[in-house]
Amino acid sequence: LFRAQIHALIVDLVVNDDRHGNHPHAPLDSLLLGDAAVAVGALAQAGLAAREIKARLEEAGGDSLIYIGVDTLEYLKRGGRITPAVAAMGSVLNIKPLLAIRGEKLDTFAKVRGTKRCKTLLLESMRRSVDEYRQRGLDIRVDAAGSFESQEEAQAWQDMAAQAFPGEEIQYDPLSLSIGSHTGPGAFAMGISRRIVA
Repeated sequence: LFRAQIHALIVDLVVNDDRHGNHPHAPLDSLLLGDAAVAVGALAQAGLAAREIKARLEEAGGDSLIYIGVDTLEYLKRGGRITPAVAAMGSVLNIKPLLAIRGEKLDTFAKVRGTKRCKTLLLESMRRSVDEYRQRGLDIRVDAAGSFESQEEAQAWQDMAAQAFPGEEIQYDPLSLSIGSHTGPGAFAMGISRRIVA
């Protein structure tokens, strides 16, 4: 299926649900949307109905995990996620929050000093999470994302992620606007998604 057809199918699943009063569904962010789109295409080609495809996506979505580090607190302040006083103090102390989205829940995972330490903690946390998922017997993908201002920065993050996970095929995507508007430029992320097979 072409991307437009896959997107149309996903939108149709969500819109039809909203028309029928069924609102709960797992969020699909750009970090995991590519995997979901490929799965939708494979499931549709295998002959599954839209409701069955949606159910499989929601089931797998509950196992998704995304870690996000930010380079600046300015956009979290602008979005009302933190107060101006917290942003000012955090900037002075060079505090960088590491956020985690598990399923549908966003939390502050950790607060560290400096972007380099935040990236290191993100990679360490991802390694532990990947091990946990594999111990549970889940077939997973590991991907990277960011809101970098240059291709060189994006490539450096993808390379760093690939070095941390040798043998994994790490795909890099820009963070979606729904996340990037809150994190601002320079945010870096990695995610785990469960593979969905037909």
